[in-house]
Formats: sequence, structure tokens, C-alpha cells
Amino acid sequence: MMRILLLVCASLMMSCGHVWVSPNDQAASQAERDAQEKELNKIEEVLAQEKYAEALAAFQAFQAEYPQSGFFMAARLGEAQALEGLGQWTQAVAIEREVSLITLKEQPEIAALALYRLSFTYREIGEDSKAAAALLDAQRLGNYLPMQITKVEIPARLAAFYASQGRDKEAASYLNDAEKGVEKVQQEKPEGLAKDWLPRAYYQMGSISINQLGAENFSEFIRGERVVQVYLLKVLKLNDSKWSPKALNYLNEMYRELDRLVVAETSHQNQIQMGGAFFDLIEGADLFRPLEGQRQTTYEKDFFAMLSLMRKKTEELLYSTRGGMELTEESKKLNSLKRAGRVKADSLLPHEKKSTISLPLKVVPTEDPNL
Repeated sequence: MMRILLLVCASLMMSCGHVWVSPNDQAASQAERDAQEKELNKIEEVLAQEKYAEALAAFQAFQAEYPQSGFFMAARLGEAQALEGLGQWTQAVAIEREVSLITLKEQPEIAALALYRLSFTYREIGEDSKAAAALLDAQRLGNYLPMQITKVEIPARLAAFYASQGRDKEAASYLNDAEKGVEKVQQEKPEGLAKDWLPRAYYQMGSISINQLGAENFSEFIRGERVVQVYLLKVLKLNDSKWSPKALNYLNEMYRELDRLVVAETSHQNQIQMGGAFFDLIEGADLFRPLEGQRQTTYEKDFFAMLSLMRKKTEELLYSTRGGMELTEESKKLNSLKRAGRVKADSLLPHEKKSTISLPLKVVPTEDPNL
């Protein structure tokens, strides 16, 4: 979850008092504003510790006690983030929409952050088009967001959306923007940039909600995840104490849910189609498996061990028919689905060597006539 005050204040290189104080709050003394800011920061500490129920109650209490505060809408947005953590997506969407509209003119920093959060909550309730629209709106307010969100996370999430829709050219363009954004942030190191910005950004770039995943949108999900799962694999390699286990948990949960959907499909034809798409995702991840002798993190070892089991299981499904005879081992070898591949080295990650796999074809970004 985002630290609202610290994140926005750091990105703007301004004092929180200046950012959040509204005209209605001018009568309040500086001491009162400082006290309110301090209290809200404490609540955000609770939110950052993922104590969502406690944070929710505290944000609501803050709003009740300080209804005229210039920090009121910041607390309102904090309430929405606590609701996200509790999985109450519909309520979070309603608040984030309200906040984005109310703060757009006088507090665009909050509006921009609310729109960015909307892109996640819309996705959780299955409103993918609205999620993409929220990302584009947040991008238009990019001057009020940290560089790593505007230049890295938003383009990558848009790339996943366009890929899921089969719009490969747009997906490649946004993915190219995201890669350039990583380089830009790395070079400029804007003030207030957290030490763990890179694994956090990669995690946000690669994780697509599986809350609404089902057989009806299975292929679309696979197309989107194939574009961005590489970022989760980069998080595993970074060996970050917070974000690497989060990435591993997400990958494990995602692959197991996809496998469950394939196995549960009752139509043999659909099952084979879904299994084939799933195998492509597995194979895409397998291209980034460290070679024998290369250094691996514990997170990589765990993930690729799981991936090997998934690959074997899916291959067996694709080579057999429900209730029919499985092909012989010789036939499997002759018709093997395995293809050789190597990992593309990432200059931002340590202990990697150059290899031949590249990201999707880079396309010079152009104005999208469809938006």
C-alpha cells in the first residue's frame, strides 16, 4: 500500500503543510496542522504494516475529528487503501472515484494518486477498460506523481492491458516506455526515491489481479501476463526482503489458479486450448530460468521448481486426451513442445550475463488514435 503523505510530499519536494492545506484550512494554526499531519502519518505507519482493520478505523476517526482539515481528503484516500487491503473493492472504488473528482482542481496530487489506485480496484472488480482509463487519466496528471509511477509503473500496466486485448503494437510501445522509464529513474534518482523502489515498481508492473480470473477471460489474462511476468521474475532475482516473497507468492498463486482452471474445464477442446495458452506462459517464464552454475536466489529456486512441475503436468495434458490413450515416450520426444531459450540480461540486476532473449519488439511510441 502507498504511503499517501510521504509519497506525495517526496515526489513534489514540498512540505506536506503546503501540499495539503486547502483554503478552508487557512484559519488553523501551524501547530494544529502539524499535529494533524503527525497523527495521519502514524495512521499511515499502521497501514504500511498491513494492519488494515486498525488503519481503517483510525482513518475514519481522523475524518470524524477533523472534518474541516486540509488533510481530510488524504485521510479519505487512506480509508480507501485500507479497504483495498481488506478486499472490500467496491467500497474502495466508490471512495477513490469521489476523491479523484473532488480534489482534481485544488489538490491534484491527491486526485492523481486516487486515479492510480482506481486502476487497481477497477481491475479487482473486473472493470478492465475502466482500469485502463484510470491509468490514462493518472498519466495525464503525471507531474503530480512520483517519476517511478508515471514513467515506469503506468506504462507497464497499460502494456499488459493492450496485450490482453490483442493490440500488440500499443503493448510494445508502452512496454518500451516502461523500460526507458526504469533507465530514467535510475539515472536521475529523484529526491525522496525509496531504496526499494525498483523491486516495488517491478512488482506493481508484473502483478495483474486474479480476483476475476475465470475460463471466460483465461486467454486475455494469459496475453497480458505474458508481457509483464518478466518483471516479477526480476523481483525474485533482486532478493528483496519485502517484495521478493510477495512476487513469489503472487506467481505461485497465479500459476496454481491457472492450472486449476485448466484441469476443471469440462470441454476437451476448450481444455486443450487453455492448456496450450498456459503452456506458452510457462515456457515464457522458463526462458528466464538461470543456467546451471549461475547464481540463484532462494525465491528463484522455489519458483522454478514449481514451474517444472507445472510444465510436466501441462505437457502430459496436452499429449493425452480425456479418457483416451496417452502417447508413448518416443512420441513425446519427437513432438516435444520444449524450445530452447536464454534469459535477457538486465543491466539493473546484479550477477547477470548477456544473452539472446529480448523483450517484445520496441516500437517508437506514437499518439494512440483509438484513445
